[in-house]
Amino acid sequence: AEMCIRDTRYNLWFVLTAGDRAQLDRVLAEIAADTGLQPLDLPMQEAYCIDLAFPLEASR
Repeated sequence: AEMCIRDTRYNLWFVLTAGDRAQLDRVLAEIAADTGLQPLDLPMQEAYCIDLAFPLEASR
């Protein structure tokens, strides 16, 4: 899961992936049970692939 804090009404969001929708629903239910808050489920509508090109070798 990826998390980000923002200065808006919804100031915390995360990206959750699962093997299937049933597993995703179980995890969302666990989050609701653990926090007492209902997660806002906003399914991905379009995937974007971004190559950040981080260097993997240590610089010398």
